[in-house]
Amino acid sequence: MEMRNLATALALLTLSASALAAGTPKYKVVILSITDWYTAAIGNNGTVLLSQSNWNDSRPIVTDGVQQTMLGTLGGHATYGHDINSSNTVVGRSQDASNQLRAFIWKDNVMRAIGGARSIATGINDAGTVIGHLGTGERSQRGFVYTEAGGMVVIGTLGGEGSAVTAIHEDGRVLGKAQDIAGTWKNFVYENGAMTVIDTDLALTGFAPDGGYYGVRLSGTVAHTEAIVFRDGVVETSYRLSAITDMNATGLATGLDHRTNQVGMLGFPDGSAYSIEQLVDDPRWWVGWSALSGINDAGQIIGTGCVVTTGCYAIRLDPLAAVPEPATWTMLAAGLAFIGWKSGRRPGRQPA
Repeated sequence: MEMRNLATALALLTLSASALAAGTPKYKVVILSITDWYTAAIGNNGTVLLSQSNWNDSRPIVTDGVQQTMLGTLGGHATYGHDINSSNTVVGRSQDASNQLRAFIWKDNVMRAIGGARSIATGINDAGTVIGHLGTGERSQRGFVYTEAGGMVVIGTLGGEGSAVTAIHEDGRVLGKAQDIAGTWKNFVYENGAMTVIDTDLALTGFAPDGGYYGVRLSGTVAHTEAIVFRDGVVETSYRLSAITDMNATGLATGLDHRTNQVGMLGFPDGSAYSIEQLVDDPRWWVGWSALSGINDAGQIIGTGCVVTTGCYAIRLDPLAAVPEPATWTMLAAGLAFIGWKSGRRPGRQPA
């Protein structure tokens, strides 16, 4: 009987712990900028890259939420940051002294060009591998992969004129699109110097967990799309989003939903989705113009948050522990009280 009662109490605690993890996720808002900067990317260490929407004299900022470091240029007027990794290395494009935009890498507070005119670096992983594009003609481009050890390697095409890269995985795989001989753009994955076509007409834009890719497909009309995951040749549609802007290693995705006109959404693989005003549980933050643009593997989210009375800000959302419902507290208290009562009892002397 003692063992049965103890098992009952432990079961109550197990149910309580499960309930604590359930419900709407909650986040703390960290305001990163109150001017015209927007969030461009976030590293797995929580450092955020801010970029300016103003074309002239633009400067990116690297911030951990407290300290800020502003980047310079390659000699011109403007620099635009596009990605950052966990070592706080930044890639993007910057004007040189001739006002030509060139791909750059910024590391240890030093910026240097890694590409010629009309080049742009769009992504970097934690190993330091960079992806981007080179202009190869008046209206054509080729994707590239850059490492400090091997320099720049230009990705070819599938027989056509152009190629483009969209994402880089932590293991070094690169996702992109390339034209075949008929001029049709097809998805490919680039690994160890080889391009492999991904057999689907879907628009794939990033890597999903367990060997999959995320992207969109048309849903009903041209004006509406549906966020999908393409894995092992199968289309999965559990995300209740119209498009995914970023996805982390656990499958959490930032995105938007055309059906509700909400652009600041966090989607889960089980089909649940939450707007920014649900996530922060603060009536001052307004969903109307808020947008969530990125998420790291720690679950920190970046985007733009708007307050009706004061304007919009570049923000980072830091996960908080879930707040249990009243019934959960009651169940947890019951379990703890039961164990305490059982522990406090001592077997008495049996009557003779």
